[in-house]
Amino acid sequence: MINKLNRYADYIGITGSSLCLVHCILTSGATLISALMAHTHGNEHHHELNFWGWMDLSMIVVSIVAVYFAAKATHHVFIKTMLWGFLTLFVASTMGKFIMPHPAAWIEIIGWGGSLGLITTHFTNLYICRRHDGCEVRLAPVKN
Repeated sequence: MINKLNRYADYIGITGSSLCLVHCILTSGATLISALMAHTHGNEHHHELNFWGWMDLSMIVVSIVAVYFAAKATHHVFIKTMLWGFLTLFVASTMGKFIMPHPAAWIEIIGWGGSLGLITTHFTNLYICRRHDGCEVRLAPVKN
């Protein structure tokens, strides 16, 4: 099980972060559209521990597991730093939406940036691991 997590950590991270980004954009868009249709001028997207709140928390758990195993497998300090940094942004912004009574729009943008950063860094890590000898987990070489 641990070997599979080590081997597929970047794929899990890309998938989890992509789903999170889609979820965040769609719910923010739906909230904005419904606010405009109701002629109110707020874009409040306060999180509660309903289905969507638990979905957010599960995305945090998936991201933490993926970053832990991807960072453990790579020897590149830059990749490790970027993975943990973007994860911190993502987790802080998501948890901020639960804590703040009326979270500001910039918190949502930071979360999107964290998700995009995680996706990009996981893709970069996959590229480095396939092209160079920089990971503990040996991936199939890319055919040219």
